[in-house]
Amino acid sequence: MKRERNLPAVLSRDEINAIIDATPNLKHKAIIATMYSSGLRVSEVVHLHYDDISRTNMTIHVRETKGPSCFLSCVPS
Repeated sequence: MKRERNLPAVLSRDEINAIIDATPNLKHKAIIATMYSSGLRVSEVVHLHYDDISRTNMTIHVRETKGPSCFLSCVPS
């Protein structure tokens, strides 16, 4: 018997800001903000390199993905 899937809860802007503000470590703040703004998984953000982020095109080149492929993610302004 198939189990019903529930959609994840979407956090409000104030809730996200509260989570980021409650994090004392600057590196962890950057990880949380990048994950939420670009929709990446924890493992994808942890494996990012400095050269993977294009500031001119506002994209992130994600190489270490869950699947076999890599992709580009947009960075919101």
